[in-house]
This record gives sequence, structure tokens and C-alpha cells, in this order.
Amino acid sequence: MPTPTGATGAATGAAGGRGQGRPDSLVPVTVKMLQTAIAASNVDDGLRVNGEEVHNITLLGKIIEASDTATNQVYTLDDGTGTVIVKQWVDADDADASSRKDELVVGKYARVYGHVKQFGSDTSVVAFSVRPVQDHNEVTYHFLEAVYCNSHNAQRADAKPAAGTAYAAPSSAPASAPAVDPGGSCVDQAKAIFEGPDGRRDEGVKIDVVVQQLNGRFTEAQVREAVEHLVNEGHLYSTIDDDHFKSTNL
Repeated sequence: MPTPTGATGAATGAAGGRGQGRPDSLVPVTVKMLQTAIAASNVDDGLRVNGEEVHNITLLGKIIEASDTATNQVYTLDDGTGTVIVKQWVDADDADASSRKDELVVGKYARVYGHVKQFGSDTSVVAFSVRPVQDHNEVTYHFLEAVYCNSHNAQRADAKPAAGTAYAAPSSAPASAPAVDPGGSCVDQAKAIFEGPDGRRDEGVKIDVVVQQLNGRFTEAQVREAVEHLVNEGHLYSTIDDDHFKSTNL
């Protein structure tokens, strides 16, 4: 069965997947898992799920409240196991933000990529991407991912592994570098590079490297525009700075 659009691919992965062993890997969770981890962890010292440190998470739920301010958009998500506050900073230069916001309304399901932050006594998920769910199969798929990864991490914790070896969703793509179609769009070619071998580094791939690998087929401005599109669609997220990005599928 094909993976629903936007799913991270954990349920199809093996225990030795590429995401294993990195606390900054993307880990699928439910709200209940998140609440349990927050209650048992000092968020400022690192969020721990089953004793294993994780940083970037993905969760999915129905929007039951939505509001916005001059600086951020705030959603309350309910996934059936609990509710959580999600905040996404507003990018004034993002021309597509308004259209995406129109789709993220109360009653709709949304996929969130982000990390947990604590401000005083308030804990919330700060999102680097929030997008509407188009295929309801993705809801079921996400819960399967979360259960699979959580079970694997629990087994690792019982085996007392070295610290910081949380299992994250490995990509269902083959281990070899995906072919870059020289006739494809800038978005498609850039996405293939980010999902290739260079993308497996913890810091992801620098935009300059993508430009070089495209061999002059696209300008740096076109590549940056493609990267912005991929970030907005939830395929990439920034890592160590504004020039390094990593695929959410790795």
C-alpha cells in the first residue's frame, strides 16, 4: 500500500534505519506520548521519550481552536489522546502563508513538524511547518508510526543502550541516492538531493551544495525559492542555520 502523502515512513522501516541514533531525528508522537514525556522531563535539558532524547517531533490531530496575532498563529490540536497548543511564527515575507492559513481552520486535520518549548509554566509545540491533511489515511498511518517507533524505543530503553539513541522514522526510500532527473523542475531536483546521501548528515545539506550539484541548471535564487516551497509543504526543515536544511523523510 502506498505511503499517504506527508507521512514520515516509520511503519515500513526496519530497526536499523538511517534515523536511528540521532536525537535530532524526526520522531512521530501522539499528544499523550508528548504529555507523558514532558511530565517526566526537564524540557530545557532535552525532551526524553522512554528515556531517549528527542528533539524534532511530528504529530497530527484535529484543529479545535485557531487564532492568530501579529507574530504567530496558534492552534489547539486534539488527536484523541489529548490536546496540545501549537504555535507557528508568522513570516511577513511569505506570500503563500495566507492561503495555507485559510486551509487550517477549526474542524480540519493538520500535520505538525516542530519541537517542544517551555515559556515559564507554559509548554507548547513550536512548529516549523503546519499543513492540512489531504488524505485521511494519513491519520491512521501516523498512529501506526507513533506506536511502532515508541515500541522500538521502549525495547531499546529496556536493553539500557547508550544515551541519545532514539529511534526515528527511517525513510521508505532506497538507501542509494535517488536519481536526479535533469529535465525535472527545480523543486523536484532539489528534493532528490536533500533525500540523497548528503542529506543523511545531522546538519542536512547546505544550499550552496545543492546549487553545485545542479550543475548550473538553476540559479541560487531559484534553488532558494524551491527550498522555501519544500519547507512550506513540510518536506524540509532548517537545522544549524538558514542555509542548511534536512528532509523530513530521513
